[in-house]
Amino acid sequence: KCMGNIQRLKRELDANQDERKALKLPELTEERKAKIHEDLRSRKDQCKKFRAQGIVPSPGYCVFNQIDVDKQRVLSRAKLERVLKAVTTAMGSKYSIESLDVIMDTLDKDKSGDISEHEWCLNLNQLPNFYKALQADIDPDYGVLNCFRTPEDQLAKCMGNLARLKAELDAGPTDERKAAIEAEMATRKELCKKFRAQGVKPSPGYCVFNQLDTDKKRSLSKDKIAGLLAALKEALGTEIEDIDTIMKGLDKDSTGDVSEHEWVLNLKQCPLFLKALEADIDPDYGILKCIPGEKLQF
Repeated sequence: KCMGNIQRLKRELDANQDERKALKLPELTEERKAKIHEDLRSRKDQCKKFRAQGIVPSPGYCVFNQIDVDKQRVLSRAKLERVLKAVTTAMGSKYSIESLDVIMDTLDKDKSGDISEHEWCLNLNQLPNFYKALQADIDPDYGVLNCFRTPEDQLAKCMGNLARLKAELDAGPTDERKAAIEAEMATRKELCKKFRAQGVKPSPGYCVFNQLDTDKKRSLSKDKIAGLLAALKEALGTEIEDIDTIMKGLDKDSTGDVSEHEWVLNLKQCPLFLKALEADIDPDYGILKCIPGEKLQF
């Protein structure tokens, strides 16, 4: 619960106020900002005490918060199906996870068709295999599922896809393909605006990978990552792991290259590198400021 509330407070603080206004969401006042900072400090200290005692987060509030991207405090059947698919792919070989119908029937006690946060937290333990799979996949330090994209990952993926679509558009496709690209870009731009209005910032996963993967081979060489490391050190002047340590953390199959999947999944293995990427990323454009690149308007 504490980890979930920290994430909610941070997003409220980081929200793009112009886009919140356009969506008719409440304005963030100076008084509210001060209260958020106070609450964040208190909750972070509480989390540190819990973690120091060996307590790991349960897959209740924080996982609900991860799935409830639009903050409606309810999960639809479609959202539940997405997380079930991800968890089954990651943990299905270890656990005989209950079916979607069984999970909905167990969690949706009032038969509204949606699952409230109260229903999720109260009834999740009635699904022992689903619960165990969620618990096994959750990251104890971040309180999120490793197998399921966070809102930050989803925004980064959306920004990365927009960049790819724009590159295809600039290459001069057929009129039919051009119309399809423009329609898809418009949809993705609206999605980005909604994320940013909710205070979601792009994670340095998909969009940074896309920025570095200029030849679109879906992999990054050691030389490319070393170039990025040098640029980050020059821009930020902070301590970061060396290139060999970073490659060991990212290149789990020891091929000498880092795939998109390895990059996104294993960045947390290099905490100083991840912190530097988060510090340098432009939240409005989803690109690193230390590397020259075209800014795509959303």
